[in-house]
Amino acid sequence: MMHRMSRLVMPLAGVVRSRVTPVVMRAPLRMVPQKRDFFTIIEQYQRGVTFTLGRVTSVKGPGPRLQIPFIQEIAKIDIRTVVADLNKQEVITRDNVSISVDAIVYYRIVDAKIAVCSVEDIAKSVTDLAQVKVRELLSNSEVNEILHQREKFSSDIKESVREMATEWGVEVVNVSLKVIKFDEGM
Repeated sequence: MMHRMSRLVMPLAGVVRSRVTPVVMRAPLRMVPQKRDFFTIIEQYQRGVTFTLGRVTSVKGPGPRLQIPFIQEIAKIDIRTVVADLNKQEVITRDNVSISVDAIVYYRIVDAKIAVCSVEDIAKSVTDLAQVKVRELLSNSEVNEILHQREKFSSDIKESVREMATEWGVEVVNVSLKVIKFDEGM
């Protein structure tokens, strides 16, 4: 009897094993609910860009603001001056001297509507643009010019960054070259 039962169990066990395929369970999608209020408060140093059903409808100043939940959303934009420290730049000048340059960019958003709609990340865009312009202008110059005309290079960098940044609703207040160092071998 035991032998007959084991024969019955074994084929069933084999069938079950062959039909079972590993199922990969995926994590369910989680929707993170956003805070939807009827009122929002915009601070003195902010502007609120109102989106109604995905379209920009207005730019609001400071104070309490009414919004319709699920229909309207207000993006708060900080209009204070931002100080962005540029990473150390390794530049090879026109006379083949390797220098490292530290710089600072001061900028602020002047048009909140354009800033929200034109560029995804304003801070990264402005700092990356300034880094490129620092490398570009200093690599086309000689070391002697850079050391003696630091203010001229700062203003040239500021003007070249300002040209592009105005299209993004950003005003570049100042760009200053902090430290200019030579390589250890110099």
